[in-house]
Amino acid sequence: MITVTWSLTTALFIPGGMMGALLGGFLVDSLGRKRTLLLSHVFVFSGAALSTACVAVEMPELLMIGRILLGINSGFANCVAPMFLSEVSPLRLRGAFGTLHQLFVTIGIFLSSVFGVEQLLGRSLSLSVSLCLCVCLSLSLSLS
Repeated sequence: MITVTWSLTTALFIPGGMMGALLGGFLVDSLGRKRTLLLSHVFVFSGAALSTACVAVEMPELLMIGRILLGINSGFANCVAPMFLSEVSPLRLRGAFGTLHQLFVTIGIFLSSVFGVEQLLGRSLSLSVSLCLCVCLSLSLSLS
């Protein structure tokens, strides 16, 4: 049962990402790129807070909801951020900014995999470190 619950929790990020990517295009047209990116920070902060709280209260349901919210943010970010970057970057650097966005997404996936290695930080500490990093990064992005 634990394996099924963990697999479902991990997989819930994907439907959230699909919802975020589908909604991102509509919200860009109605709110604009910058406001849509700011709206996506609500999802990442809420998802990270719920995911962090699930460790303290030992409720995997909070982690599931948090994964969906983080997926929605990821869908927004991967849909809207390249558009926003291509608008604000100088003409001669647009290709570099578009490529670097995807490069840093890949680096983030790699680092999250590294933090998940049990032998590196230990199981409970690695989850706490990963979730706290997510909360700190989302808060700093929202305030900047």
